[in-house]
Order: sequence, then C-alpha cells, then structure tokens
Amino acid sequence: MSDVPAAAHPVPGGQNASPPVPQPNDEDRRAITEFFDRLREVDVPRDPGAEALITEVINRDPKLRYSLTQLAFFQEHALAAAQNRIQDLEYQLAQKQGGFFASLFGSKAAPLPPRPVQPPGAAPGMFSPSRGGFLGGAGGLAVGVLGGALLGAAVMSALTDEPAAAAPAPTPVPPDIDTDDDGGGFDIDDDY
Repeated sequence: MSDVPAAAHPVPGGQNASPPVPQPNDEDRRAITEFFDRLREVDVPRDPGAEALITEVINRDPKLRYSLTQLAFFQEHALAAAQNRIQDLEYQLAQKQGGFFASLFGSKAAPLPPRPVQPPGAAPGMFSPSRGGFLGGAGGLAVGVLGGALLGAAVMSALTDEPAAAAPAPTPVPPDIDTDDDGGGFDIDDDY
C-alpha cells in the first residue's frame, strides 16, 4: 500500500480532479533542463544571508522562479550576441589598421575572422513572442525588464535637464587653488 494520501491521486472526473498542467514543448523542455544542468556544474561559494533572502523572496512570490529563469536564460544568449559583436568590431578595426602598419612592420597577413560564440541551444527566432511558451516569453520579459530601465532613463532625460546616463561626479577643487580666473588680463567677453 502507498504512503501517499488518496487526495494526491485524483480520480479522473472526481471531485479531487484538477485540470491537467500543459507540458512545455520539446524545445522549451530541452532549453530549461540544459540550462539548469549548466548551473549544476558551477559550484561557487554561497553567501548564506543572501541565499536565505533569495529563498524568502521566492517563497513570498513563487512566480519569480519562472521569470528569473527566463531572464537568466535570455541574458546568457544576449551575452553571447554581445561577445560576437565585440569580436566583429575588433576584427573590422584590425582589418583597417592592417594596411598601413602592416606595410611598415612587414606583416601582410590579414587578420582571421572571429569564430562566433554560440550560446547553448541557440536557434533563429527562439525568443519571438509569436512562438509562445517559455522561450517566447523570455524575450518579452527581458524587453520589459531592460526596456523599463531604458524607458525610465529616456523619460528622466526628457523631463529634466539631466542627461539620460549618469554623469561622472565633478572633481573637487583643492582649497588652495584660486578659481576666480580673470582671463589672464584678456577680456574674453568682448566682441571681436
């Protein structure tokens, strides 16, 4: 006899029956399981306080597990795309610099094109919202999270005289430097 209560085994059509949970498609299932397999391989020290806080926050709002997984998976692919773009720009720069400097230093070999970084499970259109499911929602979530930050910066820029990106803090002037510049005897405000 099983130690599991009868309520855990719903009777089809009975009062304990719950609607079946839709299963992810094969591509989503593979993306999710392979993503967590990669995470399991990484063993880094954990901050117990941070881990307890994360557990508390997730327990208060369990849907965050799903969103966090989507966002991390999407960012893994975005990082690979950024690495590819950087490699491409470095390659273009090396090609341009190769002409003059290569002739001076005797090197006439053209730089080799970079090998693209392929994120695990990458496929064209995998984050398209029209495909639905886990992967289709990941792109929309990332746009919402990252786009919200960009939109916030744009709105702030439009509503204030402040630039959208934070400007560096001004360098403080040491107290022994005279900041009352008289123009060195030249009146720079006069018209010429």
